[in-house]
Amino acid sequence: MTSGADRYHAKRAAGLSPIRTDGSRTDPETDRQATAAEEFAAVRLGGHFNAEVYENHGDGGHDFTVAGYTVEVIWLGFIRDTRRPRYSGHLIVNPHEPHRHADLYVSVCGSIERGFSLLGCARHSDLQGGHDFGYGPRLSLPTGRLRPFPKLDTVGAAAGHLPPSPPAAVSSHEQEVDSFET
Repeated sequence: MTSGADRYHAKRAAGLSPIRTDGSRTDPETDRQATAAEEFAAVRLGGHFNAEVYENHGDGGHDFTVAGYTVEVIWLGFIRDTRRPRYSGHLIVNPHEPHRHADLYVSVCGSIERGFSLLGCARHSDLQGGHDFGYGPRLSLPTGRLRPFPKLDTVGAAAGHLPPSPPAAVSSHEQEVDSFET
């Protein structure tokens, strides 16, 4: 199984910069934590985690499938300039990376050291366009608007029948906190 840092090093060996196309940076620890968050979500939701590391780009896009639905895990990451995990903020998707767009997005918070938690999920159609977190406009959804999981063991089967998102009430704290982008 990959440590997550393997993805980081595979990307560097393939000539990919640690500075993403949007200007944000990644490092081995970020990839290690994000990979662990993906595996956590796959296990909890009954998906098969793809631990394969591809020589030319790290991972392959979607993190796993459940009942035929593609799932992309969005780990909220660390608070900027720290190694403290975020527990709220925004689920963020880069509109310029369609290979990462999925039927269902699962938001995970926490860390390997503190443990992970599933915050909720969203359909691609739930995402709102245009919010700039410092690297250009992104598709996003405040974590307070995520949908609850109907049943952890049947979330894939229920992906088309998810409960509605909570109303669009965003606290000032959520507006100040940005999230890690996969």
